[in-house]
Parts: sequence; structure tokens; C-alpha cells
Amino acid sequence: MDAGWRSCRDASAMPAAKLQSPSTMDNSMSTVRFRSFVPQSNRLPTLQSRFSPTHHVHSPFSHNSHPLTIVSAHNARVMSSLLYESDDVVIESTHSDAGGHLSASQTLLAHAFVFSRTISKLEDGEGRSITANPAAVLMLNQNQRYTTRPTGEVDSSVRYLVSDTVLLQLLTPFEKNVSLYRPFRFLEAAPPAATLIEERVLAEGLASGDQLDVEEAVFRILASVIRAAYGQKRGRMSTRREIDGVEAVREWIARNPEANPSLPDLSSIAGLTPMKLCRAFRQRTGLTLTRFRHVLRGCLALDLMTSGAKDLLEISLSLGYSSHSHFTYVFRRIFGEAPSAVRRRLTAPIEAATAAARSAAHASR
Repeated sequence: MDAGWRSCRDASAMPAAKLQSPSTMDNSMSTVRFRSFVPQSNRLPTLQSRFSPTHHVHSPFSHNSHPLTIVSAHNARVMSSLLYESDDVVIESTHSDAGGHLSASQTLLAHAFVFSRTISKLEDGEGRSITANPAAVLMLNQNQRYTTRPTGEVDSSVRYLVSDTVLLQLLTPFEKNVSLYRPFRFLEAAPPAATLIEERVLAEGLASGDQLDVEEAVFRILASVIRAAYGQKRGRMSTRREIDGVEAVREWIARNPEANPSLPDLSSIAGLTPMKLCRAFRQRTGLTLTRFRHVLRGCLALDLMTSGAKDLLEISLSLGYSSHSHFTYVFRRIFGEAPSAVRRRLTAPIEAATAAARSAAHASR
């Protein structure tokens, strides 16, 4: 056996012949081989070298499943589409549909930044749980198991998997000693709202961009996520009660984005006093309650724009705003530009988006 590989027992990967459907699933264990955490040479491995071509692991419930992800789905249909691939960056979209009863465990064979498109509960192997949502970005370590359960009918996201080399470049400005075993100290980050828009523009325009355009945009977006993660003032450690309360409120808002609850309403959901809830929510999420709700609504508006919804008034009312002008005012204040301008960007080629980002960066100097 190649010294660069080692074996592990993983219930999520089973022989394809035995995995015809959820009803015929064989629960026996099988051996999965993956790259050691420690590079075998001075040159860090690229993403394309993580798996040898003869040892790709595919989920029977996936279509176009990329070998950098091992998925074990229970009563679920898990679909993964490869959007972009190079030596250092892989971009894939995932979609799971299980009628609201999904339980999917996955092991990523590369470090990943996950931009959620829907609401789900995520648990990692270290006992941490979080409400994944479009207003936050998840940072997942390679070779670590994660379990997701959607709060609605589906669970979808866009994942950016990066090589060790790229991750080191992103983290070294903030970490003196980066361990590739568990490089991410934080599970989530709340990047600027403009970064969330740029990621949507990138994902929508991948087909029209060349490698330089795509990777320049990816590095800019992920660098913004890392800066947000390390720039967040986390303060003291939250108690279990505060964490549970914050997650309960975050899930409630995500499930009811059109609602306009009062602070006492939310504090009742959290089981915390209003003051404790406000402090704990910002400490855990990096956002105030009000800003989280508006960023979430804005991200949902982006989904509606890209899905063909043309009427901004209809979008405004569906998200709980009293009028088109109210929605436009809040959206511009949060994201820095009008909804109509963002809608045009979402349909523009990626080159134009990159050129606009370069011009904005140059103008800010």
C-alpha cells in the first residue's frame, strides 16, 4: 500500500453493489482509503490528487458525485453536481430531498467552505451543533464527519473545497501555526453581506468564466469569510442554555423569515431575558437579531431573483416588508446596492462581476 494512504472504517462508504436503494441498504462496514493528514512530501497535495482514480467513492443516491465527498444518506436522495474543478479549488452544489425526514452523514476529504441555500441543523463529530442558514458560512475540516438534517423539505448548498496550499495562504495571516488536521477553529462566520452577493454572482456565472476569473473571485470571497471569522468578537464562553436559546431563535427566524416578532417574543422562544438573548446572539453569530433577519431575507430574495421571480413587489411582500420601497431601503442599507442592480448582476457574465469588483477595490484605495 502507498505510504501516502491509510485506512479507516467508515459506515458511510459501502460497496456500490450493495447500495441499490435505501430499502436494500447493507449496514455492514467497509474500508475507505484517504490521504493522510500529513503530506508525504514537501509539496502539499492538490485536490485532484486526494483520491486515486481507482478508489473513488460514490453515494448510490448521488448523481455526478465528486470523489471528495463521502455521503451516507438515510431515507434521502442526495444529489451533488460538480460546477468547477482545478488543482486547488473544487466547487460543487448539493441538494438533498427527503420529504423533511433527511438524515445525511458526510465526510469531506478536503477542507470546505459551505454556503447554505436552505435551513438545516448541522452536527459535527465534536458535539457542536448549529443552524446552517444562508446568512452564515460554514467552515468544515476534512476527514471529519458531519450530520445534516433540514428543517424543511430540502437541503441545498454550494461548497467550495480548497487544497491545503490555498487554506494555508488564507489562514497564515491569522494563525501562527496552522494544523492541517483541524485547521478551522470556528465552525461558522458571518461575512459582509456584499460577500454573500458576490458568491451568488460567482455561482450563477461559473459557466461563463475562465479559470483566472473564477479562482480570483473564489480567493477574494473566502478571504472575506476568514477575516469575518477572526474579526468577530466572541467574548466569554456561552453557557449551554445560551447556545441552545440562540439556536432556537435562529431556527425560528429562519423558518419564519416573513414574521416580525418582538424582542419579548424571541426571548420567550430562547428562554432567556431580552438582554441576555441580544448579547448571546451577537456573540455566537456575529450579527444582531435585526441584522440577521434582514441578511437572511436578502439572501432569500437572491434565491427568488435567480429562480425567475421578476416582480420585486411580490418578493418584498413575501419576505415581510410592507412595501417595495421599504424592501429596497433595507436591502440597500444591508447589501450596499439596490435589489434591481443585484438582479442584473446575477444574470451578468462572471467576467463583468469580476471587473466590477476590481474597479470597486481600486476606487476604495
